[in-house]
Amino acid sequence: MGLNTRHLHLWYQILDKRKIEDRLPDTVSGTGGGDRDLTYPVASGSLNIGDCSYLTSGQQWGLSKRNDGTTMPSWGVVITTATGTATVRLEGLVTLGDYAGSFTTGDLVYVNIDGRLTDNYPTEADQYLQRMGFVYDGPGGKFEIDPDDTMVLLS
Repeated sequence: MGLNTRHLHLWYQILDKRKIEDRLPDTVSGTGGGDRDLTYPVASGSLNIGDCSYLTSGQQWGLSKRNDGTTMPSWGVVITTATGTATVRLEGLVTLGDYAGSFTTGDLVYVNIDGRLTDNYPTEADQYLQRMGFVYDGPGGKFEIDPDDTMVLLS
């Protein structure tokens, strides 16, 4: 029996996945729903619900883009915004209405060049590949968010 794509993804997760807690800085002071969500100020510009985000050294959320290594890895997906702040789902289930019908149930999703989720992994040079989770209900825009810290820089 040969390895298929699903086997490779499972092997990849088992060998290279680090826990979310291992990524959090020692001085985390954000508020949210336990260890799954964090609320912090937005670094610059604006973030929208469904954007992939990373935490800057100044403990502010920024937009992750797969063509900019300084914004990777992505920590999670924005689930709410308020004036100057954003709450990011680090791990768990999330419904993102603006993605409803855009994906097929079972798709793996990755960080896109515009900071949104995509089911198309990059194939261009100087792009980072990072899996963000999978679609558990494509028509309903429902995802299991489980970012993988392991990034691959394509050359």
